[in-house]
Amino acid sequence: MKKSIVYQTINLVNNKIYVGVHTQENVDIFDGYLGCGFNINHKFYIDHPKVPLHFEIKKYGVKNFRRIILAVFDSYEDAVKLKKQIVNDSFVKRNDTYNISTDEMNEISPINQITADGTLIYTWGNATMAAETLGISYKNIIDAKLHKESCLGYFWSESPSINIKEYNSKKGMHIYQYSDTRKFIQVFESIEDAAKAMDSDEKTIYKAAKSEDKFKDFYLSFKCVAELAPKKLKRIKGKMLYIYDLQGKYITELIMGKEVYDFFQTKKYGQIRRALVNERPFKNTQLSLVKVESMTPASEKNQFIPRKVGAYSLDGNLVEEFRSVKDATTKYGTGVRRVLKGIQEKTKDLVFKYLD
Repeated sequence: MKKSIVYQTINLVNNKIYVGVHTQENVDIFDGYLGCGFNINHKFYIDHPKVPLHFEIKKYGVKNFRRIILAVFDSYEDAVKLKKQIVNDSFVKRNDTYNISTDEMNEISPINQITADGTLIYTWGNATMAAETLGISYKNIIDAKLHKESCLGYFWSESPSINIKEYNSKKGMHIYQYSDTRKFIQVFESIEDAAKAMDSDEKTIYKAAKSEDKFKDFYLSFKCVAELAPKKLKRIKGKMLYIYDLQGKYITELIMGKEVYDFFQTKKYGQIRRALVNERPFKNTQLSLVKVESMTPASEKNQFIPRKVGAYSLDGNLVEEFRSVKDATTKYGTGVRRVLKGIQEKTKDLVFKYLD
């Protein structure tokens, strides 16, 4: 017979804790569950963290977390009641807890996650389980269910089948904004809010979020993640590659393959693909699969442009120049980065400084 436990997961490095409810067959055996959907036997959230606890487990490693059982119950509802007593307002506001809400366990009935075309993709034990796993407030899911609106691009219902015509797919649909380096910035509560904030229209915002292409120096998405993963390019070998200088001036166009490798004197196909995906310079040029009269200067895109690094002897003489930090570390090791950051004074009897 399954039992429900109220447990505490502790970070052994900083003593921060998470309190939750979990159901399992044998409470005398640790089944690997640490909280918020994370199980050490299924490390999906190591690569795809959603909530504070996930990010901390990824940062400190599974070995630095321990789960302690606080109480065991025959019923899930009784376990929820105890957790609600522990996880109150003051508990959530503490600096040493990972819990994100006091309302996490108010909903104990199953809830269904449904796509915009009415397809059931998952049935959650309750709204809190869904919210904790997806890294949002449980209230967002409950509001979406009550008002028949979308949340995270999905509809939510106690019934596994719905009349899709009764639901509003755009109202309440969250839009997540990311920087040009794909780091999370903020969330808009609706497409309408995003359109107003970005001086655009709802149709354009919807398309930008769906495609995840750069829009006004930002990325938009229906996904909520700490860092938006680059889109995968389809096969580009044999396609025309347009090359521009860092100021955006057209240089030439070459067929992706031997022509490009000869031009750049490299066969590092992966680096060229990454430059295209991330819209970053490659060997002091800008690349595009679409021909335009001129590109925006790289300096205006807040893109990463490699900084030249100099290696100096201990008496201050310039010994060697490198095109980038990566080139310097390839030859002299990671100590180069520590010197540049001021963590240490020298490495391998050399001092490294940025030349620009």
